[in-house]
Amino acid sequence: MNSLNISNLFPFGDHCGPGIIINDILHDKTKKLFMLGFFGFNQIVDYIKNNDFESIYDIQYLVSSDGQALTISDDGVSQYGHDTTVKHRKYGFSFNHDFIVKEGKILNYAFIVNSYKKKIEHFKASLASDAPMCFITFTDSIDDLRIKEMNAIKKNAYFFIFTNRTFSAPNVFTIKLYNNITKWWMLEKTKKDILYNEIYSKFINVLNKNNIAHAFPAPAIKAEVPMFRRSRNTHPPINTGVPWFRRRQINHHQ
Repeated sequence: MNSLNISNLFPFGDHCGPGIIINDILHDKTKKLFMLGFFGFNQIVDYIKNNDFESIYDIQYLVSSDGQALTISDDGVSQYGHDTTVKHRKYGFSFNHDFIVKEGKILNYAFIVNSYKKKIEHFKASLASDAPMCFITFTDSIDDLRIKEMNAIKKNAYFFIFTNRTFSAPNVFTIKLYNNITKWWMLEKTKKDILYNEIYSKFINVLNKNNIAHAFPAPAIKAEVPMFRRSRNTHPPINTGVPWFRRRQINHHQ
């Protein structure tokens, strides 16, 4: 039976967070399409509906953060860049952890193109497969998301949206977090482990409650209630339990 798994789980985010958080929690180093940048959900829908996949790295659409056209260098650099934002003027995407640019020239263009070709191949295969797909994002702008159009593209797609808003649509599940996800990357290890535990536990809980077949491991801590409760007179106690996962540093661009 086809089931959800790491391979057919994709972050859809307006920022880098969903992809990094998901990979961190699942100990997955795979670089998926629409990761590590700003990819608006509605722009992604347009991009997929247009069957315009190769345009994501087309040099005619790539510009600097201030809108200046970029050219390709023949330096042949084979690594990712983290200090330069490159924008896509057709779809409004922003690439934050891909291109290395110097004096208006992209030094690692061939390397990035090869990387995106692999991401596109994986994504298109998932779209064409009979297996379901799972899309995850963290946003409060839920009312404006063109989810019905995405559902028309992939009938057996599930959407998991971590938000403080409510939204009702087929195969769309909203999950409210007790722990604050703002500036999650700055949290010290204990607090980040608590946040990650809550994200994963509630995600698995929704899958199980809705009888969605999946191959994800069960969480060690259930999140039916917040992991810690506030009292009137004290700060939340530190969660001393061992997280379901053993936290480790991973290189998101290995």
